[in-house]
Amino acid sequence: MTSPRRGRPSSNQPRRPDRKTLQMCSQVQRTLDQILSGELDDDRLRDVYVSQVVPAPDAHCLMVSVSPLGFAKDFQPQVVLARLAEHTGRLRSELARAINRKKTPELVFRVVLTEDLPPQSVSDDADDFDEDDDVGDEE
Repeated sequence: MTSPRRGRPSSNQPRRPDRKTLQMCSQVQRTLDQILSGELDDDRLRDVYVSQVVPAPDAHCLMVSVSPLGFAKDFQPQVVLARLAEHTGRLRSELARAINRKKTPELVFRVVLTEDLPPQSVSDDADDFDEDDDVGDEE
């Protein structure tokens, strides 16, 4: 008889990314955000920021969610996706310089409007800081 703890994990439960994969996603997000903000000579891509990077389904392929900046006028998601597709090779080569991996992950882009974003998880450090305490209300 096999111990239930040593058996295979249930296939219907989604696999959670490990710490290293999440760390890489964070590094990819910072790097892509920096590249899109000015290193590419494309005005359409300067109007977006990288809102989220998640493994899809593992670290070999990353789903990069981009969102328009608040002041972006006449934002066209199809144009942004087409421009990102044109620059994917350059983005991956810049990523290869920034991250330390044998293989640079494939990038899949999607446009997410800001109101469609899931709420970000709050770190433990954020609990110590309350914006209302800094305002200086004198009531």
